[in-house]
Amino acid sequence: NAFDCSGLTSYVYSHAIGKYISRTTYSQVYQGKTVKVSTASLKKGDLLFWGSKSSPYHVGIYVGGGQYVHAATPSQGVRKQYLSSYFWPSAAKRVI
Repeated sequence: NAFDCSGLTSYVYSHAIGKYISRTTYSQVYQGKTVKVSTASLKKGDLLFWGSKSSPYHVGIYVGGGQYVHAATPSQGVRKQYLSSYFWPSAAKRVI
């Protein structure tokens, strides 16, 4: 299965913990509680957003240890990567 980024996050939440979140990056950024985007503040399961805080273009899920899981592109598939200062999230939300 090929996922886009928000498809992956909504799939993981519904299948892993039975929590339903909206389907698009633009609506997911308005759910939950805002969390500071720092490795000290983030908890496993937090949603990470890239781009504008009000209209982000990408979302992933923090998995701990400075890493996140995301659907990079449908062709690259789901990847686990380290947070990077070159690609630092602009916002984080805690929905669980």
